[in-house]
This record gives sequence, C-alpha cells and structure tokens, in this order.
Amino acid sequence: MADLGGLPTCDDRGQSEVVGYVLVFSVVVLTVALVTVSGQAALVETRDTQQTANLEAGFHVLAANVDDVVRGDAPSRSTELDLSGGRVALGPPATVAVRAEYTSNGTLAFEHARATRPLVYRAESGAQLVYANGAVIVQGEDGGAAMLRRPQVLLSADRTVFPLVNTTLDRQQLRGRAASVERESRVLVRTERRKRGVLDSTDAPVELTVEITSSRADAWRTYLEAAGFSCGPAGPTVTCDGYTTGAATVVRTRVAISLE
Repeated sequence: MADLGGLPTCDDRGQSEVVGYVLVFSVVVLTVALVTVSGQAALVETRDTQQTANLEAGFHVLAANVDDVVRGDAPSRSTELDLSGGRVALGPPATVAVRAEYTSNGTLAFEHARATRPLVYRAESGAQLVYANGAVIVQGEDGGAAMLRRPQVLLSADRTVFPLVNTTLDRQQLRGRAASVERESRVLVRTERRKRGVLDSTDAPVELTVEITSSRADAWRTYLEAAGFSCGPAGPTVTCDGYTTGAATVVRTRVAISLE
C-alpha cells in the first residue's frame, strides 16, 4: 500500500466520527436531563407556592365567615379548604385573658379569661396555618410565628371592644366524623354560633392588660405592641399592658366547629 504521508485513513476518520457522535449525543442527553430536573423543581416549587397561597386565602375567608357568626349577621357559615395533602384539626387550647383597672384609683373593673381551640392546618413540612380568636397566624417549622390577619378588636382612645371567640369541637354536628381530616381532597369547615353575650363593660376610663397563653404568643405580642400595648418577653405566655381607653367591653362568643 502506498505511503499516505501521515494523512488520516478511512478507519481514522470513521473512528473520529463515531467519537464525535457519542460526544454530541452525550451533551444532548445531559442538557435534556438538566433542563428536565430544573424544570421539575421549578414546577414543584410553583405548585407548593400556589397551594400555600390558596390555603392562606382559604383561612382568610374562614376568619371572615367566623366574624359574621360572631357579629350575629349569620348563625352559621361554611368554608371549603383544599388540604393539598396536609392535615386540619382543632389544636391544643390557648387562653386569652383581659383585665381592666380604673385609671382614677387603680382598682379592678373586671377580669375575664377564656380558653379557645385554634383550628390548625399542618403541612407535610411541619409548617402551620392557624385560626385563633379572629386572627390568622402562620407558624414555621422552627416554631416562629407571624400574624397574617389581625383579629377584629376595636382599640381606640375612646372605646375598646375586645371579643373572645371560644372555638370548640362541635360534637353534635360531628355524628361519627373524625375530629381531624387528613387527605388530599377538600374539607368543609362548618362554624355555628352557640352562645354570645357581654361578659363585662364599663364606661369609665380604664387601663387594659391582655395576657395570651399560646405556642404562638410571639405573634400576639407583635400585634399588641403595634396596637399600643407594652409587652413583656414572649414565652409560652405573653403579658401586654399600659393601654388606656375611655370605655371597655368584653364580648364572648362560643363557636362550634365541625369538619366534613
């Protein structure tokens, strides 16, 4: 065979084409895999964000519906929530106490404390959405809490009206249903007013103290400080005082909750 002077033979060119094809194919496969993985991650993140937004909106609607029940515009309301694989149930009791002292002489005008069962949605991650005494609170996996919706408390220098919303499990409506619901479908939360009345009222100037005992006391502390109270450290119980008002009323409403 004639000497080709170092030029590539047909076999060399064939091997180069095969190697080049393999390299190009590998790059294409790797690119498709990276795009697919990143795209799936983005889709999962978008889905989770949308589910969280939907649940937050649902809890705001729930709080507004309970407000209607508390104010007396409606004896009952129903709210549909999409659980998205999480769990909803009534949580451990939290306590709200309101104390009023006359500014003229420092004597006690009234003092009332009531326990309430917050409605708690727990996601698979451990994060929670909570309805409690008119407020909607988000609580992270680390236990930190923030208030997304403030309670319907009237706070002013002239008059304060503080509602105590005593939510409890409605065993009459339950009729064999579970006290909690855990599934990917929707759940209907029924709220019905069972009892309402004024616990105490005074038309004289008073200084108010509010005490919250809850695992989410830090969220209440932030809210009450923004409203004008002076608060101590937020542990399991936070005490906020120093709020002066010309008149004060405490209204208690018992609201029964059932899950369907």
